[in-house]
Amino acid sequence: MNTTTFASQVREIASVKEEGSDEDWTTAKILNEASQALVERFWPTLLNLRSGYGLHRSTQATERDRSSYQIPPRAIAGGLEKLEISTDSGASFRQLPILTDSQATDYFSTSPGEPRAFSLEADRVVLYPTPSSGTWTLKMSYYLRPSALVTTVANGIVTATATVGGTPTLSVATMPSGLGASGTLDCIHTVGSYELSLVGITYTSAFGEVVLPVGTDISRVSVGDVIRVVETSDYIPLPVELHRPLADYTAAVILAARGDFEKAKIWSGKADTAIARFVDVASPRIKTKPYVFKTRNTFLRRRIGSRGI
Repeated sequence: MNTTTFASQVREIASVKEEGSDEDWTTAKILNEASQALVERFWPTLLNLRSGYGLHRSTQATERDRSSYQIPPRAIAGGLEKLEISTDSGASFRQLPILTDSQATDYFSTSPGEPRAFSLEADRVVLYPTPSSGTWTLKMSYYLRPSALVTTVANGIVTATATVGGTPTLSVATMPSGLGASGTLDCIHTVGSYELSLVGITYTSAFGEVVLPVGTDISRVSVGDVIRVVETSDYIPLPVELHRPLADYTAAVILAARGDFEKAKIWSGKADTAIARFVDVASPRIKTKPYVFKTRNTFLRRRIGSRGI
């Protein structure tokens, strides 16, 4: 769902006049409230499922005698899902365990070498022991902070992808507003869970081709995705099942702001019920055991009694 359709739903639920007729609730203000609802109510629910929603990875090379490395700035709450290291140019990774402050002190006198663990300090990870080589690769898995919702943007549709000589490119007929000949972009799925397929990637653009840095992984990019200004989205970054609940919740915020607390309670309650239903279905997304059909206390059992059942 794009933000134009979303804002229309919110207006209908909250009985808000169309754009230009109500200065108190413009589309921009509606989307601002929805963005806040994403952070406060919906995103924590998705992340707590630990089912892969919003999960992204960032890699960087280690530097000799440098122990501290920044966590991706867009990691929500500045946290990590896990930290891994590769000593064979990314062919294989192993996970590093985290240390407490007291455990980390045991490494202070350790000579530089291959990192075996890490600790967290502010928005950075500190490796123990300090790397003795700049040829290793760190991979940080983190949950992305949701993008701010903006009014619907035209153009920027990916029509083809290719990697030639290690250089990945995206074919885009017309660049969207806000993106010029070079800069930084996000790429967004326009179906499914509306996840980001690229996060904060630098680019250059000319003649309908968007050129990305050598080695950029574009395996998550699909034809039909759209490129957008970083940290903004004109698509609701939630699974489809949660689009209407977000509209209900946003409408409830508006109704409460207008003093209609009774209706606000009704619509926020509907949103909470829908969220709970989604969690029941989505947790876990992957079933590790085959489904078992049971006939006890069912319509079938009531019809034919307990014979052999």
